[in-house]
Amino acid sequence: MMRKSLLTIALLTAAGTLAAPQANAQPAPSAPAPSAPAPSARSLVSIDRATVEVKDLFRNAGADADVVLGPGPAPGGRIVVGAPQLAAIATQYGVAWQPGDQQPPVVIERPGIPLERDQITRALRPALIRAGAPRHFTITIDARNLPMVPPGSVADIAVNRLSLDRTTGNFRGSLLVKSATMAAVSIDVAGIATPAIRAVVAAENLNPGEILTGSNVKLGWIPSQTSPPHVLTSLTQAIGMEVSRAVTSNTALSSRAVTAPLLIDRGAMVRLDVTMPGLEVSARGIAMAGGSEGSVIAVLNPTSREIVQAVVDGPDSAHVIPGSMPTRPRSMTPYYNIGSSPQ
Repeated sequence: MMRKSLLTIALLTAAGTLAAPQANAQPAPSAPAPSAPAPSARSLVSIDRATVEVKDLFRNAGADADVVLGPGPAPGGRIVVGAPQLAAIATQYGVAWQPGDQQPPVVIERPGIPLERDQITRALRPALIRAGAPRHFTITIDARNLPMVPPGSVADIAVNRLSLDRTTGNFRGSLLVKSATMAAVSIDVAGIATPAIRAVVAAENLNPGEILTGSNVKLGWIPSQTSPPHVLTSLTQAIGMEVSRAVTSNTALSSRAVTAPLLIDRGAMVRLDVTMPGLEVSARGIAMAGGSEGSVIAVLNPTSREIVQAVVDGPDSAHVIPGSMPTRPRSMTPYYNIGSSPQ
């Protein structure tokens, strides 16, 4: 019994000896908190809003970084803030910064793109109709120094006033342009509203030899007084035709700019159909001229060496004109490779 008590005392003493350093230990000193980076003035700043904030001028501007200082530059414009003004702003908004001896100014820019003329004409059209413009018309504007608008923004254009001369189509007006991120600006605009007709125009630049399709031509309105002679007014007149001369995009097409594509080339072997009462036969012949659908060409029978007049009705296919009589050429040309002796 005495031995067990002595053992218990020994264990408690040992435990107390081990625990003592922990009870008397001091907490380890914590690492000092990192200091905030010192404020510094920026040099060139690009913003996409209508106001300038403290953080646009200084890096690490502190608690008042988001405070609005005033209106920013208009789209496409810039504001220059010199060292004295920077120092005053820093003092007012608690920014721990002072300009050096050679402190450059801060330049604040705002991106912008010119207002598109199509947006202006869309805004003008209903106002011109109310003012007495013709039912169908094109708009040509003479708007100089168009305002810049924020890239990707949708401009809201209001027509403040508009006057139209119904005889000449000349008009003048004032527009108010604004957007969600841009202050409203007023511009003057002038132009002419010209009566228009619906015509086939090139949807892209066209080169000779191209076949017109629904993707490279479209319908559009063109000034009637400047429309070319024989202008095409229906897509059915154009699609499938071949371009005979170069045409630039958005130019109206006339019948002189297109031609029916050749279905038979000169010198090609063609199928020749002959239809007579009670008889239908086919033969092979050599085209003596190229032809498009519906055109009449001369076709040579290489066996009989007779020439018949035939109507082109498909690719390398034609039919003899009913009632026509074959003829014999006075001489043959080596082009057809069938001799050149007089017949």
